[in-house]
Amino acid sequence: MLKKKIREAKVITISPSGNLYGSENVLFDYLLTTKLNHIVFVPKNSQFQQKLQNQNWDHHIIGFNPKSLEFFYAFLFLFILSKQITSVYINEGGHYKWIKWMAMILPKTKFTVHLRMVYDARIDRIGQKIPKNIRLLAISHYVAEELKNNEIEVEVVYDGFINNITSYKFPISGKKIKVGIIGRISVTKGIHKFYELIDELKKRKQFHLFEFHFYGSNHLSKGDSDFFFTLLKDNPSIHFHDFQTPETVFKSIDLVIHFNKEEGLGRIFLESIANGLPFIGYNTSGISEVGEILGLQHFLIEGYQKDDTEELTKLLVSVAKNLISIQESIYLSQKKLSNFDIYVYVKKLDLNLLKSVI
Repeated sequence: MLKKKIREAKVITISPSGNLYGSENVLFDYLLTTKLNHIVFVPKNSQFQQKLQNQNWDHHIIGFNPKSLEFFYAFLFLFILSKQITSVYINEGGHYKWIKWMAMILPKTKFTVHLRMVYDARIDRIGQKIPKNIRLLAISHYVAEELKNNEIEVEVVYDGFINNITSYKFPISGKKIKVGIIGRISVTKGIHKFYELIDELKKRKQFHLFEFHFYGSNHLSKGDSDFFFTLLKDNPSIHFHDFQTPETVFKSIDLVIHFNKEEGLGRIFLESIANGLPFIGYNTSGISEVGEILGLQHFLIEGYQKDDTEELTKLLVSVAKNLISIQESIYLSQKKLSNFDIYVYVKKLDLNLLKSVI
């Protein structure tokens, strides 16, 4: 009887952005794995909607207009009432003000909000008073700390991912080391640190050792974007590929470097290690948390010092010159990826969602 209720449970899931970033990839892996049936609302005609609709599964995918959120949430209110939905899951915090409003007028419906950024966990966004039918989750203790400091109840549920561990394919001797920079290209993601890194490598006469490959979307202003693409034009060793499948990306590079110091968790860290690739970043925020769990903090530098470019450059060169010898530490850390296994994630999330369904 319980198994039948789980199969028939109707849970509404809302994906606010519709892009193919980390939160969407986590949600996709979750939907592939969960036994619950979901009605998934996603921005209409988005990349994520297309990806979801191309799957052969029991989830029902519905598009909404992200430019008319008032209309969407009015529709959702009526939809919940007519279908007697008792559980709603939002996989990121961007729509929180609308969810809080819905929770107040639908007291019998449980809303679970997964917060992925410290910005969304701040008291000026969340508010001191949380409706009793809202359950807050955080993807790391780093994000949760912002809430706990304001005495707001929160549960940490680490992101999970489908872990297909592979071994490292060593670069051909004499070839340049291919460095991947994966994700949105923006000021907040630390693009200025890349410029400083390039200058430092050139100053040390070590720039010729590397190729740099960007995989992601351009979120720079026009002026910053012009500067970025001029840099690419003047430096044939720097490439921009837009978004590619993870399989394509990780087969094309030798290591990953990440410049963001304020990452909620750092799925790219997990995926890099699962693919046998070293990950270089900052020992801050969610990245530090992942590094500690995997025992890889020696690949991270302290990120709150005034000038860390020299240290970052030294670490990059050291890792590049010792790719073969560091594979043992990568192999050992792969065994610890079970902390982020998709089945652990699904079990925890489903338990939260089922509390109001069964």
